[in-house]
Amino acid sequence: MMIFKYLIRVMLALTVFIQAANFTRVESAFEDFGVGARAPGMADTHVAIADDANALWYNPAGLVQLSESEITTQYGQVLRGLDDGSNLGTTYLGFAHPYRRGLKSIGAAYQNFKADNLFNERTLVLSYGQRLKIEPFGWKGNWFGGVNLKQLNLQYQPDRFTENALNDAGTASNRTDPLFGSGYSKSAYAADLSALYQFGQGNRYSAGLMLTNINRPNVSLNGGNNKVPSSTKLGAAYKPKWGVVSSEVRKTKRLASKTDTDFSFGAERFMKTGTMSGLILRAGYADGSRGFKALTAGLGYAYSRFRFDYAFNFPINNLSDSSGAHRLGFSFKLGEPAKTAKAKEYSEINLLSAFDWDSSTAYVLINLFAKDHRLSVADKDLLLLLLMRKHPLDDVGLEDARDDLRNILRNKTSDERDWTQVKHEFLRGLNNDDRTHVSQALELLVKGESKSALNRMALLSESAQDNNRLGGLSIIALGELAAQKYRDEKIEDCIDRVRQLVDKMPTEDVVMRAYRKLLTMRRRPTPVDDTVVEEDTTTPEEIPEAPQALVAPTNPEKAFTGKLMGEKDAISRSFASSLGYYFMRKSEGANKDERLFLLNQMKAVYEPAGMDMTLVNKEFVSLKVTPKDNPTRVAPTKTTEPVIERTGEKAKPVSPKLTPKAKPVITVKPAPAPVRSISDPELDRAWEYYRKAAAREITDHEKVEILESMLIKFGEKGAEKINKELQRIRKRLE
Repeated sequence: MMIFKYLIRVMLALTVFIQAANFTRVESAFEDFGVGARAPGMADTHVAIADDANALWYNPAGLVQLSESEITTQYGQVLRGLDDGSNLGTTYLGFAHPYRRGLKSIGAAYQNFKADNLFNERTLVLSYGQRLKIEPFGWKGNWFGGVNLKQLNLQYQPDRFTENALNDAGTASNRTDPLFGSGYSKSAYAADLSALYQFGQGNRYSAGLMLTNINRPNVSLNGGNNKVPSSTKLGAAYKPKWGVVSSEVRKTKRLASKTDTDFSFGAERFMKTGTMSGLILRAGYADGSRGFKALTAGLGYAYSRFRFDYAFNFPINNLSDSSGAHRLGFSFKLGEPAKTAKAKEYSEINLLSAFDWDSSTAYVLINLFAKDHRLSVADKDLLLLLLMRKHPLDDVGLEDARDDLRNILRNKTSDERDWTQVKHEFLRGLNNDDRTHVSQALELLVKGESKSALNRMALLSESAQDNNRLGGLSIIALGELAAQKYRDEKIEDCIDRVRQLVDKMPTEDVVMRAYRKLLTMRRRPTPVDDTVVEEDTTTPEEIPEAPQALVAPTNPEKAFTGKLMGEKDAISRSFASSLGYYFMRKSEGANKDERLFLLNQMKAVYEPAGMDMTLVNKEFVSLKVTPKDNPTRVAPTKTTEPVIERTGEKAKPVSPKLTPKAKPVITVKPAPAPVRSISDPELDRAWEYYRKAAAREITDHEKVEILESMLIKFGEKGAEKINKELQRIRKRLE
């Protein structure tokens, strides 16, 4: 009779373990209870995520997402505190390798469950994942497929009861128990199939499917019916900036007449604690048929290439008197410590230093864009292959990136490196018009005609413009234009291009820091003659991020430093003040002659200096005259005259046809007038920006510059209110 007690204890131990680790029921061996310590902390909702080495267990199709080799391991203790003192433990070791990055990956794993010295279950896994070049049902996105081949081995430990079984009389029979007549172990082979689909902006949405043990092998020792459970898992996940949210439904067939259905939900939150480290919080909940309920929680810490994980599983209904299951996991990425810009994690990169070369600019921005928009490895590699088509590997700007680029080439076949194939990948899934535009944009980019390439990209349909793979082309073009303007010291033009990069990557700190630094450079005082000017010590964080409407109040010159820039800046500010005075006089009812006098005065003084005369010319048209109708002999009818103030620079001589007292810098002191409320959403947004900037305690000079740029942008619409605010600030500055 002892043999029956022995078998009962074995089955009890197995049942206990499975109920805790998989939160489910058990009627057979080799239940799927998960691996690692990351997914169990999220109630095993990993089939739609599968972005680490544990993917080979949960969804081998996801292995293609890995960009470098990874090792993962785990040890777990299950249901500690049981009355019978059972010692139930699990171990796991996995390895994944993207041997053709972004296209094909392989993996191998060892998993073992042991119940005291009674029995253990061992599983060996070989995995393969591949990117699929398909778009079923017209669904655009990234498709991956995967397969597992598994060897299952079930082994019992012999003892004196199994070697010398008891007969019905309760005495020793000196024979092996019939249950183990064919041995103490049984091996079988099983197969899994899986798929993964990524879609949406930045591939933030994904869906996964996993079919496990599709052949349901029999692991009975005596020819009975002990089939391994098969299951179907369907999951969905969303990856916001802060982490991931996932859900999953599982249908598991354990007996011929029973199929259990479980639902589970999980979430993971990543909190950055340093340049190369972060804390990870996880939680999950599972519910299903036959009274199955469980709560999970997890904690992780990532540093550089290492990640440590802990997971706690607690069954609510079944075996809730125990202290639950505990797992510890460790993962390590095997990529070489790079000498490339990638080693800096791109969070500490100074984008302006990359502007020294178009090639380095493109390389850095491709990596930033891939991180910000969560590009797949294959899409990122496509952009880098375009970069290598455009610039040779021995380009000076690619010195730090050379190892990374060579590694990409090593992982590609000659066909995949072929330019025709690269173009085909960019054009995949586009309509005929979009294909034409993208094809021409690619050729223009390779030839170095970035501006023309941008114009082509602007013609794409809305759906094509939402394609992240194509968005990378615009990023390359904008970056190279910004770098060229920076090297030519055309800072205002550079600011405009970098601002467009900010619009495309609004959460990327590297680009925002470069933008702020450029704004600081634009504000830096420049020497006049031999005067020593103290260098601007304003930090980038003190400069607000101006919206597009409030940047670049002046047209840039080729030279940014020296006397010319100081004079240009002064003339630009004077022009803004003159425009403000004109629109104020217009709102107060100035007659046609006075308005023509002021318009012609601005035309004569500021047009030769390179100011934009668009608003002035529009006013001439509204008066139905041209600038040649110059009524210079007509004086203003109002008693309020412009007050001329010198800026410290010698005023330029003005044409005698204009007036002998005209000066290039004019500051207006207008008479009080009621402020009209003009409804204009764009103007309202500009004022909202100004109020927020003022609340951040920017300097009065910066406030003046913002207000002057608003005058140039909005003209008559906001002249009265803007001039009133300018007057108030200038009085304080005096």
